[in-house]
Amino acid sequence: MALPELMAFIAIIILRGLTKVPSMSDCWSANLGNPQIIATMSQNRFKDIVQHLRFDDRDTRSERTKTDKFAAISAVWSSFVTNCITTLVDTSPLLNSFSCQRLAAVSCTWQGPQSSQWGETVRERSFVQEPFLDKRRNGTTDNFFTLLSLAQPLLRRKTTILGTVNKIRWEIPQSSRQRNCNEFTTQVFSTTGAILTVYAPKRKKTVYVLSSMHSVVQTENTTKTKPNTITLYNTTKCSVDVMDQMVQEYTVRTGTRRWPVAVFYNMNDMAALNAHVLYQARTGRQDRRVDFLVELARELANSHVGAKKAKKEELLWQQPSTPSPGEKGHIPG
Repeated sequence: MALPELMAFIAIIILRGLTKVPSMSDCWSANLGNPQIIATMSQNRFKDIVQHLRFDDRDTRSERTKTDKFAAISAVWSSFVTNCITTLVDTSPLLNSFSCQRLAAVSCTWQGPQSSQWGETVRERSFVQEPFLDKRRNGTTDNFFTLLSLAQPLLRRKTTILGTVNKIRWEIPQSSRQRNCNEFTTQVFSTTGAILTVYAPKRKKTVYVLSSMHSVVQTENTTKTKPNTITLYNTTKCSVDVMDQMVQEYTVRTGTRRWPVAVFYNMNDMAALNAHVLYQARTGRQDRRVDFLVELARELANSHVGAKKAKKEELLWQQPSTPSPGEKGHIPG
């Protein structure tokens, strides 16, 4: 598949995210069809690309999977992350969005389990933060990125993290997994370079927050006695939540049984949102995101659509001319 056709394919999935049709095939239907999609590519060709979409060499995948569980798309993903980081660093002067207390808590110490399988996971997550290390910054993370085995090496690079933790992770101490916690109670577990706060906003419901920036957890002098780690997380996670909402509004994601394709769709969502942020920062214009995405899809498809049109015209010129009605054909003598 040539690059222009791949760009056209991406244009179609962007337009599909805008039109919100029930299924992908409806984009070519008589009632719900999108003229821009129909003009870009046939439905059969689109389905053929989806069916055979791959992001690596299948012949060497089994060998690479032994050391990289993300092997099916890791090369593309690493390139995407590198481009995002480079763009963010280059435009950092322009961008900001590219995303009475008292001491009262029960404390104890814990040490998360050490396992070699965490090594690759930690390297993948720390790679995303590489440009911001050694600058005394803090990152707010969700439960996918928040790991004790990530927080400790980042702290050595003068970088702290604050984020929610999934309670089923190996690193969570068993004693924190109580089912009958009273409302507004707080438990604190400390280890080298990190503190785990376990807070119960409701009875039998707990929230886990790991912080490597706090040395002491304090609770508010209010009825809810909310810990300062929870309060700070709720404040700083806002930009992450806003990004998630914006991505979901025009997401290209659709049902698939292949996880690399799902990752590819997610990359397109993030790339399209980043492109809009950069466009506004560079031009100073405040175009609606939906208008920007329509124009982006048109530009992505232009080269492929133009090539299709030129090929069609060439085929028409190659066809033998047909005599007009009433005109006698020339019979060689």
